Amino acid sequence: MDPAKKPPNYYQEALGEPANLFTLAGIIGLSAITWSWVPLLLGAGAEALYMLFVPDSGTYRRWTDIRYAKASRQQWEAEKRDLVTRLWPDLAARYSRLQKLRESITSTCRESGEETYSLMSEDLNKLDFLLDSFLDFATTYMRYRKYMENVNERTIQMDIDRLQKRLKSPPDQATGRLLQQNLDILQKRMERLGTIRTGITNVQAQMDLIESTFNLLNDQMITIKSPEHLTVNLDDLISGVETTQKVVQETNPFLQDLKRMATAQIE
Repeated sequence: MDPAKKPPNYYQEALGEPANLFTLAGIIGLSAITWSWVPLLLGAGAEALYMLFVPDSGTYRRWTDIRYAKASRQQWEAEKRDLVTRLWPDLAARYSRLQKLRESITSTCRESGEETYSLMSEDLNKLDFLLDSFLDFATTYMRYRKYMENVNERTIQMDIDRLQKRLKSPPDQATGRLLQQNLDILQKRMERLGTIRTGITNVQAQMDLIESTFNLLNDQMITIKSPEHLTVNLDDLISGVETTQKVVQETNPFLQDLKRMATAQIE
């Protein structure tokens, strides 16, 4: 997720302002030089007033938002570049092509006139969100695929069948409990693996849809006269993307569950 969307902690930001820290250091130094508590007491009072009023000031918050968003955006861009280098070559190529389409759409929109560009600015910002979402989905797709490549579902199913047969006539009660525990773990693993496979299908379909939308929008921009003539509904697409992101967030913990189950399996 884009860290620029996370709100800053205004009180923490105000406390860490260089001017504030410099003033506090000066007060402590003055107190040490004069061997007096008076500077510290006066400084504490001034700091209390500063923290009471400044973090809640509308001017300070607007200034902090601008500074924070810029720093967060720079950090996010650096993180994205790192993520792209880690993608499989085919996924990296697809993401790179989307970036070029985004640039082409913007360029064509500018050439259509300032009014059209102004009216399209909101939709252009939505394309940035979709680009980030594609990268997020590509990373998730890779992670899920890598895990599934190291899992043999056929072997797990064979173990389930074997345990079910043994449970029909266990040698004793204690062994029967262990066999049942093992069977429960294996069945839960199969259930989780099914969820991961569904997740792979979902993010793959969402990436394909984002690509198709970028291509269609790029085609339509050639003859666009105004945003009203667009047949692409980016809001619907974004709604679908956000739904898939929520599903991914709910699915991610299953990977850790699967690893714990694999180690907990009783031979």
